[in-house]
Amino acid sequence: MAERKEKSDLDYPLFLYKQEASELTGVSVPWFKDNIAGCPGLPKVKIGTEIRYPRDPFVKWIEQNWELFK
Repeated sequence: MAERKEKSDLDYPLFLYKQEASELTGVSVPWFKDNIAGCPGLPKVKIGTEIRYPRDPFVKWIEQNWELFK
């Protein structure tokens, strides 16, 4: 079995793509899109045509709102 390298929050870039945000939270991209991406108050910015998630505010928001996803 392949060994999985654990990443810390700081190993991710300051602005996360959807794939990175889903990886950081440990969920699939479809689940992220359906259950997290549209939540009110979720920190996000539009950079060009892409929606990105600022890493530190995103992590803080998840820490404060994790109970929404029980």
